[in-house]
Amino acid sequence: KNMLPTLKFPSRKEFGSLMEYTGPLMAVTLARLAGSFAMQRKAMALGVPQMAGFQLSINVMFFFLLFGEPISQLSQTTLPALLSGSAKSNKSAQQPSYDDKTSAAIRQNF
Repeated sequence: KNMLPTLKFPSRKEFGSLMEYTGPLMAVTLARLAGSFAMQRKAMALGVPQMAGFQLSINVMFFFLLFGEPISQLSQTTLPALLSGSAKSNKSAQQPSYDDKTSAAIRQNF
């Protein structure tokens, strides 16, 4: 009981730091949404076959978004290291480092 935290509104400082990060993302999302609505209204005005074609293209887009979004996020996390030239250090940070005794024990067992 009472396992969930109490909900509260963020302070102005917390809200400002949150909007610093989410503000541009929200602007891009709202612009995409407005563009999608405008295209849908235009397709509806053109007739049934055009609306069916629009619906088909939207379905194909959503299908590929399922795979594209994780790939995009992965590239966004690895691209800064590649651009700054620290890709080698980034790779070593992702792989566990073993000391000589551990690696010798691993080689002996396999």
